[in-house]
Amino acid sequence: VLAIELTFPAVGTSEIALPEPWTLARRLEEVVAEQVQGFGGLLRQRTPSLFRALVGIPRALDRMPERAVHTALAVRHLVEEAAGDRRSDPPAAVRLGVHLGEVLVDVSGPFTAGRLLAIGDTLALPVRLLGVAGPGEILVSRTVRDLVAGSDRTLADCGTRQLKGFEGAWQLFAVTDGVTVVPLQPAQ
Repeated sequence: VLAIELTFPAVGTSEIALPEPWTLARRLEEVVAEQVQGFGGLLRQRTPSLFRALVGIPRALDRMPERAVHTALAVRHLVEEAAGDRRSDPPAAVRLGVHLGEVLVDVSGPFTAGRLLAIGDTLALPVRLLGVAGPGEILVSRTVRDLVAGSDRTLADCGTRQLKGFEGAWQLFAVTDGVTVVPLQPAQ
C-alpha cells in the first residue's frame, strides 16, 4: 500500500492568483493517478491532500513492493519537477509511505473498482508513516525493505518509531538512492 500526502502553499502567503492553487492541485492529482495506474496500482482514496494506492489488487503482480517504491519515486520526481516550475512561490511538498501486508478484500461478485472494500492495518500503516516522513521523503516499513533487498534501491535505516494505533516500535527506512525512476508518460 502506498500513501501519498501532498501539501500546497497557502493562498495569501505568496503572489499566487486564486485559481492557480486549484489548477496545480488538479494537475498533481492527475499525475499521481497516472503514475499509480501505470505501475499497476489502483488509486483507492482521494482527498484534497491524501491519496492511498493499492498495488497488486485485484491480482498479485510481480515485485509488488518494488512497484510501489517505483511509483513513490516517480510521484516525488514529478512533484519536485512541478515545484521547480514555480520558483517564486512556496512549492507543493510530498511525503510518501509504503508498507506491504495482508488486506481483506470483498470479492463477492465480479471485480469492479467501485465494489472494492479493502480494510485492515496494512492500509493504516502507510498513513502513519506520513506523520513521520519529512517533505520529499519516502519511508518504508521493514517488510518492504526486506522484499526489495537485492534491487537497485538504497535504503537508510531511520531507527524505530512508535506509530499511533500500532503496538511496539516499528523499524523504518528511507529510500535514499540517487536512481531516478523515469515517470510514466500518459497515454496519448
